[in-house]
Amino acid sequence: MIAYHTTLTARTAGQIRLSEERYALAAAAGNDGLYDWDLRTDRIYYSPGWKALLGLAEEDVGNSPSEWLDRVHCEDVIWLHATLDAQASAGGKPFQIEYRVRHANGGWRWMLCRGIAVLDAEGEPQRIVGSQIDITDRKVAEEGLRLSEERYALAAAGSNDGLWDWRVPEGEVYYSARWARMLGLGEREMTGTIEDWYARVHPDCLPALRAAMDLHLSGGSRQL
Repeated sequence: MIAYHTTLTARTAGQIRLSEERYALAAAAGNDGLYDWDLRTDRIYYSPGWKALLGLAEEDVGNSPSEWLDRVHCEDVIWLHATLDAQASAGGKPFQIEYRVRHANGGWRWMLCRGIAVLDAEGEPQRIVGSQIDITDRKVAEEGLRLSEERYALAAAGSNDGLWDWRVPEGEVYYSARWARMLGLGEREMTGTIEDWYARVHPDCLPALRAAMDLHLSGGSRQL
């Protein structure tokens, strides 16, 4: 009876500790989807939030690793596998990885997954715990910006425009090679300051250029 009571108490204590750890994870993660991979049983706890990120109901997901990995994009699953395998074999350091996963509606969603291996008394990984958030909106915005920049670069190259980029807080100006050539200069002849530009402007035009710059920087005009 004493041995049974001791075993039951230890088991109960372990369950309480696990519950407390998951609660701490949930509190830290906010609206993140949580996961807790028991490496000894090869079973994963997926929180309701984790399932909701994929458009899935509670009963739609079991507790096997395949419920997760089989939904990952074929181009990303190798990196996710490698990251999780490294944690399972050594652990120690937190990780994060971005990858695509199939949503219940058939589309792909970008996730930012974070986690760390939990070690036992001997320093061996026994669980991988962590969370993930949906970063699809951010990835779409980044891709849109990249395409916009590429299109502008192509348009500028096609029209022979000279490009400049003034980083006002640092006082540094980037002048493209085409910008320099338009003035008959080599790239190394530009000092990278706005005064380098102003010094080459005709004296009759300089006050108007300075005034236009000042007006724009003060918010008085939407574009220069």
